Amino acid sequence: MNKENYYKYIDSLSFTNKLNKDLYSQHVSNINFPVSLVRFYPPLKRNIDDLYNKKLWLSDPRLFNDPFDCKVAFNDEDFIRHTVMKCMLTDIKKKGNIRKHFTKEDLSSIYKSLDTRVVDHIGYSIYKHGSVYDNLYKILSKKDPLFSKKINNILLRYKKRVFKHLKQTQNNADRIASFCNIGYNVDNPELNLMWAHYAQNYEGFCVEFNVNKIKEAAKVKGINSLEANIVGRLFPVYYCKHRVHIPTIIAEHIAINKISAGDSEIIKNKINRAYITKSTVWKYEHEWRLILDERFYETNPQNDKYKIDFPYVSSIFYGHNAKKSTIKHLKQLGFKLGVPVKEIQIDNNRYLLNNFNPTTSLIDEFDDIWHNV
Repeated sequence: MNKENYYKYIDSLSFTNKLNKDLYSQHVSNINFPVSLVRFYPPLKRNIDDLYNKKLWLSDPRLFNDPFDCKVAFNDEDFIRHTVMKCMLTDIKKKGNIRKHFTKEDLSSIYKSLDTRVVDHIGYSIYKHGSVYDNLYKILSKKDPLFSKKINNILLRYKKRVFKHLKQTQNNADRIASFCNIGYNVDNPELNLMWAHYAQNYEGFCVEFNVNKIKEAAKVKGINSLEANIVGRLFPVYYCKHRVHIPTIIAEHIAINKISAGDSEIIKNKINRAYITKSTVWKYEHEWRLILDERFYETNPQNDKYKIDFPYVSSIFYGHNAKKSTIKHLKQLGFKLGVPVKEIQIDNNRYLLNNFNPTTSLIDEFDDIWHNV
């Protein structure tokens, strides 16, 4: 699937609906669907305990380290332009002191501000006749202070109302587990960043999960099983220069408290799309996301809250800075799960990691991996 097809699939899914059999089949049969995914962990006891218990913890997307992550936005300049123009069209009809009212010239200035923009080679807008904010500031600076304050207060109140609504609309029950799709590109230097950022500067470890095994279990148990919902709600992240926006007209409806059921459905779809859309600065992560709601994860047990059964570990790798105690626990874990445990090594000649070769084929002969367990 390309990005647009994934967006259509995610629109139909909406995370609260049952899987559509035809769309599900298309999703999991995609040639780019991974056979395995890896997940990086800091060397914390609770992480090793989860793997011992064959559990996967799902994170609250509101707590992610990227402030833009999973958040839908709106084009505030376009919103201000449309809102101000409506105020102007109403106010122009009134007669009186031009310092206390808008003029046709004011309206023309705001109207031109976005229609005359061009995009530079980086993708940013440049305005031949000034931005909406620049032109509005110039207009209001010549008006009566009370009139200017009135207009600014209206705009501020409307923007706050839109921000508040979008924040409240996000489903607080949605949880996300993030993975990295290495594929066959194990010599990618970008993996060094993953070890540094998510495995506590190589003191932690990386676990490979066999996605094919989940797909096989889903075939046996059926489309309503947890396994089918895992692969059916597993998505690649798309990296873009621009954020996911709701249409300006819907932002206007929110601002004046006239939002319709159709508007709400569009907002919901946009939020779902924001779950799998990130800035290009994160592209090195090659991220895939499992997105589940409270129907699937534990909500009551204190120890297993926000966790699902996930017995799909196929290999474990630990960083070259890992402590002896961490290595010991990981080797014990590998012995229990019947999977290989390896130490990654720093290449002497290149900025690459050696011995980091995730594979979905379990190794039968572990050689001396289990020495000193």
